[in-house]
Amino acid sequence: MEHRELVWAALLAALMVVATPSHAGVQVGVQRCPSMEDIGGKGEEFRQPLLEAEGEWRAAPLAKGARGRVVSFVDALAIGEGDEVRLQKCVYKLDGSGELDVLYEPVSKDRAVRLPSGPTSWTQTSFAGLTVFVCEAAKPERCVFAPAARPRSD
Repeated sequence: MEHRELVWAALLAALMVVATPSHAGVQVGVQRCPSMEDIGGKGEEFRQPLLEAEGEWRAAPLAKGARGRVVSFVDALAIGEGDEVRLQKCVYKLDGSGELDVLYEPVSKDRAVRLPSGPTSWTQTSFAGLTVFVCEAAKPERCVFAPAARPRSD
């Protein structure tokens, strides 16, 4: 990683670190789309634990006709639902044909997240009446977010 990218990543991490306890009392911090190196040739067998949180990234089954190895990052997608933003997936292009979707799956099944404020790779748009947030970046690791803080209902 170049020095400039390290500084950028550190700045984003500093702006977004969330230190709120999850339901299990675990500290939850910044998440990012998995790197292409992490996915490698695993394709739809890819699984990776979330950073400092319970849950995982998991590749969705490939669409019919899709095949190959991950060659580039396409984007990350989150959907606005009321006052919340719910992260859905990170998308990667395959060298054969098609795309690989890597799903965000926290144990709590609550996909509510906070996106960084200020200038980021995330943009907001509307599509079919939905508020859609898309992260387009040269590297998936630049698509960062944090799980939304939840009030405890003990």
